[in-house]
Amino acid sequence: MRAQVGLFVSRKAVLACVLLCLGWIKVAYAAQGTAVNSIPYLPSSIEIDGQLSESSWQQALLVDVDVVTYPTDNTQAQVRTQAFIFQNGQSLFVGVKAQDFNPELIRAEYKRRDSIGNDDHVTITLDTFNQQQQAFQFSLNPYGVQWDRLRDETRGRTNGAWNAVWQGAGYKHQQGYDVEFAIPFSALRFSSSKNSDLEWGIEITRIMPRDSRININSQAKERGNTCFLCQIPKYRGFKDITPGSDIELVPSITAKKVQTREVTDADPTVMASWPDTSIETDLSLSMRWGITQDNILNVALNPDFSQASADAEQITVNSSFSPTYRENRDFFLDGSDYFSTSRMSLVHTRNLVAPDYGVKFTGKQGNSNYGVLLANDTSSQFIVPRSQGSWQANLKDESDNEVASNNLVARYQHNLDQRSNMGVLMTQRENDTGYKNSVVSLDGVYQPVNEHRFKYQYAYSRSDNTLAFRKTKLEKEGKPLLSPEGHKPPQGQQPPKPNDPLAHIPVEQNGDAINLEYKYLQTNYDLVGRYIDYDTDFRADLSSIGKVGYDRVLFGGGRWWFGKKGSPWTRWGIHGDWDRTKEKQTGIELENEYEAHVWVDGPKQLHAKAGVISKDAYWDGEVFALTYLNLYGRIDPIKNIRVWTRWTLGDAIDVKNTRPADRTKMEFGSNWRLGEHITGSTKYTREVLDVELGELYDVNKLDFRLNVQFNLDNSLRLVVTQSDLTRNIDLYNEEVDDLNKRISTQLIYAYEPDPKTVFYLGYADKAEQKEQRIDIEQDQRSVFMKISYDFQI
Repeated sequence: MRAQVGLFVSRKAVLACVLLCLGWIKVAYAAQGTAVNSIPYLPSSIEIDGQLSESSWQQALLVDVDVVTYPTDNTQAQVRTQAFIFQNGQSLFVGVKAQDFNPELIRAEYKRRDSIGNDDHVTITLDTFNQQQQAFQFSLNPYGVQWDRLRDETRGRTNGAWNAVWQGAGYKHQQGYDVEFAIPFSALRFSSSKNSDLEWGIEITRIMPRDSRININSQAKERGNTCFLCQIPKYRGFKDITPGSDIELVPSITAKKVQTREVTDADPTVMASWPDTSIETDLSLSMRWGITQDNILNVALNPDFSQASADAEQITVNSSFSPTYRENRDFFLDGSDYFSTSRMSLVHTRNLVAPDYGVKFTGKQGNSNYGVLLANDTSSQFIVPRSQGSWQANLKDESDNEVASNNLVARYQHNLDQRSNMGVLMTQRENDTGYKNSVVSLDGVYQPVNEHRFKYQYAYSRSDNTLAFRKTKLEKEGKPLLSPEGHKPPQGQQPPKPNDPLAHIPVEQNGDAINLEYKYLQTNYDLVGRYIDYDTDFRADLSSIGKVGYDRVLFGGGRWWFGKKGSPWTRWGIHGDWDRTKEKQTGIELENEYEAHVWVDGPKQLHAKAGVISKDAYWDGEVFALTYLNLYGRIDPIKNIRVWTRWTLGDAIDVKNTRPADRTKMEFGSNWRLGEHITGSTKYTREVLDVELGELYDVNKLDFRLNVQFNLDNSLRLVVTQSDLTRNIDLYNEEVDDLNKRISTQLIYAYEPDPKTVFYLGYADKAEQKEQRIDIEQDQRSVFMKISYDFQI
């Protein structure tokens, strides 16, 4: 067995070497030819009011935005859109006149920043390094509401959580609307322009959500070409531009008063009185220093990582995996794309709960990107993955106090050409108890032509486990079905005794992982193949990886069609795949799955999808034959309302009691607007699991969010979430609560002139009911305040 393991590891190592060699193969790729225009330098500044009334706009470069790229294929736009561009050495100015024959159909209102994706809006895309790899995107709706994000072309995704400080304004009128952008160079990263012009890729896009979503660009796009940045116009200029303010300081103060209470010892149906608690105050300071235009240092001392929004509720009652949540904290978001890899999520900074300090350096030199992140966290929390589940570990000392951890992330990536790159990543987490987790990884993208794209990643981990962690792991997971072999003790350490209950949990844990994907891309179809292999002992404690100890192969593809010009049915298609998953430790086939889906885009921005999944799934010593349906539908019945629903119907596994079940999960949601200042969303989820003897559980969740936007800077937000779980305890093999109800509310007044200058004043509470209580009562309440200000030095 050990020989086989060694042979297998060596094969992985050989494959990693092959990937390393492959990554350095240079390919010849000719980008789509684009004319190069010059952006004028005008030594003036303007008032950003959305009206384009200053004379500087008459001297700016005029760009026509007149090519409809969706739903039609590069046709002439029926509405007139003109953009005007100039720069003054410190900022890039873009003004856009967006005419409309039916301005009453324009969809927009005052709302929170970064929430205008379904509005009429104009987007400016800036590829400041002109490498077709990454870009900044800035958007405005007709009222001047901002949306900014980072576009990662090689990974095919955008990071909408990123925020920059820039100016924008909109002006809606009877002929349409106008918008003005003032983007300071200090918000961007770019190559040095000393004594020479720079060449940037710049695209202006107008989005018109009508019966269909209409995309209008300044240059034609090849349908089926997945590289958007390879097809945007080039502009020269920017000679001797500077990033403006080199140092940004953001001090902040937070104050909160939190009260919690429990039931009394004398009567478990009666809540205790609220305790008298003091106000907790924290000061923090963050700094962003632009050492050069493309090298940034971020430092945070006693950082304020509070969030002014509530995480969405997730149903986990019949899941064996620990949930993960999205990162929303500014310190981690700035430059976060520098730490992304091609196929694995090895850096999930929500694992860093409350650092005392954080230092981050990110930059670019030529074709290379690099970044280093250091943080001292007051806790040591991480996800412990398994082949069929995961759990959250929180290391503590002998006095049951949380243990601080030192955390390091280092990343280097080299761009080989416009579509191919390769990189290395290293993460390390350790504390004073003897715990340590280290990961090294090699990854990349190899795309010699548009049709063929290969993504790869190899990672190796080593973990030093403490006795306390090993005992907790045994308590959480128990002993494996088969006693594993091949856990060779470190040199000088005696092998575990045969009767040692911790024998299967090594002190030193080593493992590797590989994740490969090949895609064949055409205008109307694609094919995909994936191979994934995670060792049982692979663990990346700064990641969101919750499943290891398995290997998977997948083959799939899709075919789609486009409607004729003028047809309300714009696209439809089919796709499907087959995959097989095996557990590495036992060789058991965990899953053998087939799935097929059909979908259509139609009138009133309809998107409908239906799929059937059939599989054999292994759980706790048994194999279950499962077939179920997935259904989804979304439509805008009227201008101000979007409704959607999602259903899952069919076979399931009762994971608590290891038996077949029938699952019905239904979700209903809506996004709505009342006038120009009020927006909201509602989401209701219900899941029912039935077994042969009756209904096992019924869980209902409600998420209601209301935003009153008085103007661009001032808002009032209300969030109400409710969860109601009832169980039939007679049908469980273990002791569980028969009832669990929770209600949480959050009310926040927010003043946000920019993402870093803010004032929050809020109230939050939580009420819970379990079986020993008669009524649902509050058990936690708090008031809080935050003030921060952005100083540009």
